[in-house]
Amino acid sequence: MKVVRRTTMASFVVTLVLVPLCAAQDFQSLASNISKSITASGRKTVAVTDFTDLDGNPTKLGRYLAEEFSDALFSEAKGFDVIDRTNLKAILQEHKLATSGLIDPATARKLGQIAGVETLVTATITPFEESVRLSLKVVDTETAKIIASSRYDVPRTKTISDLIATSEVTASGSVEQDKDGRTVQRSSPVVAM
Repeated sequence: MKVVRRTTMASFVVTLVLVPLCAAQDFQSLASNISKSITASGRKTVAVTDFTDLDGNPTKLGRYLAEEFSDALFSEAKGFDVIDRTNLKAILQEHKLATSGLIDPATARKLGQIAGVETLVTATITPFEESVRLSLKVVDTETAKIIASSRYDVPRTKTISDLIATSEVTASGSVEQDKDGRTVQRSSPVVAM
């Protein structure tokens, strides 16, 4: 009986510690490749937007993956600055630039002018049975031209599946948990970033 408990506890610890480490290491490789493209383009400032579902809606999973990628990109940045996502979100809200996860060329241009951002990293997430496909694009804010793109399959762990489930409930306009863990009603998408 004790052996079973130790094995279960050990696998629990491995899941808590190694799964996030694997995802972070995988994002480092992706960020390294994207960083090289940004450096080669000569752009000096980059912001990572919330990653969205195929309908352009920001999700909890998209926010999580955007945060992870933003951190990885920052550690790989050579010759450019990565703008803090929290500050960028505040700018978007203050100037009422976006009400969904979609950033059109006019919004990108305005964001570039206001925040001094030359490049945006956007992505869509598509859940599959064993993974979540991340289709990432690096876009020039002035021209809306794609500077770089990449696809990456994020392994579908329990945590990823839980975030997908939470996002599906939120997208239907029903319930979501606030920062204090209370259930709240949401009827429209949250501002992206």
